[in-house]
Amino acid sequence: MFSHAPSLIAAQRRRSPSSPLRPVAARHRVFGPGAPFDTAGLPYMRDIAAFAGVALRPDFDPYTALCNSYASMSRAMLDALGPLGHVDGILVAHSTPELGSTSPAFALSTALPSARLAFAVSDQGTASPYTALRIAGDLVRGAGLRRVLLVVLEASTLPYDTRPPEETVPVRDSAAAVVLEAGEPGADGPETATTLAQRAGLDPRALPGALARELDGILDGREPEAIVCGAGLDPELIPGHYSGVHTAAPGRPNTGTWAALAEPEPAAATGRPLVLVDFEPLLGCLSAVALDKPVSGDPVEVER
Repeated sequence: MFSHAPSLIAAQRRRSPSSPLRPVAARHRVFGPGAPFDTAGLPYMRDIAAFAGVALRPDFDPYTALCNSYASMSRAMLDALGPLGHVDGILVAHSTPELGSTSPAFALSTALPSARLAFAVSDQGTASPYTALRIAGDLVRGAGLRRVLLVVLEASTLPYDTRPPEETVPVRDSAAAVVLEAGEPGADGPETATTLAQRAGLDPRALPGALARELDGILDGREPEAIVCGAGLDPELIPGHYSGVHTAAPGRPNTGTWAALAEPEPAAATGRPLVLVDFEPLLGCLSAVALDKPVSGDPVEVER
């Protein structure tokens, strides 16, 4: 939770088996300045930061800082989604450190007691949501989960002195939430709805070729409705035989691409997959996913 660093979860190259998970609802929200930082947790924050070998930023003043905790942002996304009913699993993905003392996964599991498991993926920058989605697919296949909530978070107030590249730092606190359901075995229609690929340790000079191979692999001959590129990826690198290339909103490196799932479906829906693609520069990690647009999406809500 303190820095961008490779982990065992981010494999050198990994294309996941197709998953039956389909997005059925999505919301995106940009938050206002937030509430005063809770200084009661400051001793713990200093101790745990020292244990991780980092220090607090010299320009971070805990007595004047305003922030939105990940727990409060996660609860707000539940409100935005409305009643969810039964949820089997909760996965939280965040690219920047947490400022609150309550785990967002714990906060969500308290609100959704039907969830059999809840955990967070961090320390992977913009690769975190893709890793979380890959784990969700594994849990559907291996543990029988049928309905999963994925919450993607980022905070603009950075308490730890990790010196991340400027393009990886969000300008506002924001969150995206996606509800995914697995199709019933033997149901009519395609057996798979989501295909995902990740490749870590990638030299930026090899990015164009790797990007072409991974996009061709996850699409497997399908024509995408759109390809949404994250802040760390030049859209000019998308192979020319693909159309509908867009760039995610600036200033939201972790949630920007995932916000595309919350945009209302056009009146003339094509049924073609939406592709999200991000490149995490500190890890050299390319992540791409092709998935259906959810049946329920709302435009972004912005708090001033």
